[in-house]
Amino acid sequence: MSLPPVLTQHIARRPQRIALLQHIAEQGSITRAAKAAGMSYKAAWDAIDELNNLASQPLVERSTGAVSYTHLTLPTICSV
Repeated sequence: MSLPPVLTQHIARRPQRIALLQHIAEQGSITRAAKAAGMSYKAAWDAIDELNNLASQPLVERSTGAVSYTHLTLPTICSV
């Protein structure tokens, strides 16, 4: 699946978003991913909401106690 152009441009301008997504994949937790990425929990969720809104399908889904990727794989996102 390819990324929408507006999302590709956004990620290219803000590489810290890719780092956050990588930390989410590694940590499985927004709290731990935010800490590893050097941002607040709120800033991490704001970034995720922003990316999800720009994507044609959510990149990250919320669930109690965990987060998960949906539809787009990290290698697809990181290849931008």
